Order: sequence, then C-alpha cells, then structure tokens
Amino acid sequence: MAQSASVLAGYSKRSQFTAGGLPLAGIFRLPLIWAERSRFRARLRDDLKNEPHILGDIGINLCDAQAEAARFFWEPVLLTND
Repeated sequence: MAQSASVLAGYSKRSQFTAGGLPLAGIFRLPLIWAERSRFRARLRDDLKNEPHILGDIGINLCDAQAEAARFFWEPVLLTND
C-alpha cells in the first residue's frame, strides 16, 4: 500500500481534471463559446452588408469589422471599439 501511495503522490490532483492544460469545465463550455462567436460574426456580417454606418456610430472601424467577420469560430474575438 505504501508503494502505491508513493506512486500516486507523483501525480498532481490538478492534472487529473485537465485535458491539454484546459480544465474539463472549460472544455465542456467550448461548444457554447464557439456558437456564440459564430452568431456574433454572422450578425456582424449582416451589419456590414446592410448597415455599415451603424458600426462607425459605435466606434468600430470598418476594416477591423471586416477582419473580425472573416475569422473562424474557434478564434477569439479581437474587435474593440476605440
């Protein structure tokens, strides 16, 4: 029993509940985050197509908005209003 306890002491509790450095709770939230980003970028593309002047009204550069709308759903949002 002492030998198995020493083997288990080499493992951290944190490593048991992570996958690739991400906590498991974060992994389960990823599909929700990705879906939210996808919806955000779809709305942004619609605004760029139909009402581009609104983006300027809230301080978003047209070129930055186009670059953000072209990003993939797994890429974090980089758009900020300056």
